[in-house]
Formats: sequence, C-alpha cells, structure tokens
Amino acid sequence: MKENESFYERYWNSMEQWFSREGKIERLEAQIFSRLLKPGQRCVDYGCGDGLRYGKFLTELGIDYRGADVSEVALKKATEHGLRVSRLRPEDGATDYDAASFDVALCMEVFEHLIEPGRALGELDRILKPCGLLIASVPNAAYWFTRLEFLLRGFLNPGGSPLTARKAPWNDPHIRFFSPAIFKAMVRSGGFEVRELLGSELDLGWLPYVYRRPLLHRLMSAVSYPIKWLGRLWPSLFASRIFLVAQKRG
Repeated sequence: MKENESFYERYWNSMEQWFSREGKIERLEAQIFSRLLKPGQRCVDYGCGDGLRYGKFLTELGIDYRGADVSEVALKKATEHGLRVSRLRPEDGATDYDAASFDVALCMEVFEHLIEPGRALGELDRILKPCGLLIASVPNAAYWFTRLEFLLRGFLNPGGSPLTARKAPWNDPHIRFFSPAIFKAMVRSGGFEVRELLGSELDLGWLPYVYRRPLLHRLMSAVSYPIKWLGRLWPSLFASRIFLVAQKRG
C-alpha cells in the first residue's frame, strides 16, 4: 500500500505539467449536479484530488462540500484553495467522516484507479444517509475508438494520463476498466439501486491523436456537433465517459 501511496504523491506533483482542472466542469456534469443537488445539502467528494474540478462549482451552488483523498500533495492544494478536505486511509480507503453524515457522495473518475473498488463502495455506503445519492463516473473502456485501436493495433490505451497512457501504459494510473454493464453491476453489488446511467456526448476533439493539437481539437469538436447525441443515445459504444446516479438502499 505504501508503494501505491507514493505513486499518487508523484502523480499529483506531475499534474501541473499537462493541465489544470479548475473550471473544467462538463455540461453533462453541471446538468446532473444542478438537477440533483440542493443548497444546504452535505456532499462528500471521494477521491477529490485537489478539489478544483468540483469543489468551487458545488460551493457556489450552496452545497456543503467536503473532500477526501489519499494524496497529501493533492489535499494541500485543495486546502490552499479554501476547500475542506480529509485524508483517505491508503490501506482500506476509509475516511474519518461519521456514518450516515452525507446526503450525496461524488466518486468521479476514481474507481478505475482502485485495486479494491468494493472497499470504496463500502465506505460510501457507510457515510451516506439512508436513501442518499451516489453520483459517479468512469471512463468507458468499450468506447468505439478504444475498441477499434485494440482491434487494429492490439494496443489498449488505459487513458489515465497523457504522460503514461500511450508512452508507458504499464505505468498508467488506470488499473480497472468498465463498460456500462460492468459499472452498473459493481455499484449494485455495493448495496445501491441504480437510478440512471448517462453517457457523455460524442466529441471527436478528444481522441488521443487530436486533443493535444489545439487547432485540430477545435476542428474535430466542431465536426462532431451534428452527431454528439450518439453518446447519449448509445453510451456503451459512443460515450467516452459513463455517469451513474444510484441511491443507497434504505
């Protein structure tokens, strides 16, 4: 476990080399949060990292936001931005939050990093109130481009970091891979009822060979506009990210 803990200290130290997550809320994420979260609710962001992606947005919605992460480096950055965060225990994924103390839990792009995702589900079940909501997302390992590249080249792109995913996939932080069906089955196994499963819009601008070239990225995103709906209609094939809303069993 100490080796995994050190990995995420290095991971967060390297984040600034390639992007900042502040203000990077996707439209679908904003829609889900605005629809399901209410001012005054208490929300935990499990695996929050530096908290910049969701902490500021949810605080502005009037949500009582709390974060939790395994990385001291990430938590220090979150604290510097005025967010209230706590440490995840690396050995078992537990938090120091009280049982049944949150209305909503976020777990966004976290399960794919975990050796034992079931432990994280167990902790989320513990700290959520009865009938509390879990809002989670994972990359879709069954995305059409991932399938095509694996078929033609035999290369499976983990997708965890531009620093590793293509150059050294064996060192990539993504170690679990989910399709919509597998994601739903895992969440149900943790004591939750799945209420919704949504796919991100199809956007060719985020393809591996495209997104780091600004002009090509903008062009391909524009070309994708007439077919964006495919990701929502057929998430198992055309959504690069899967979003799930589940409810803790009362």
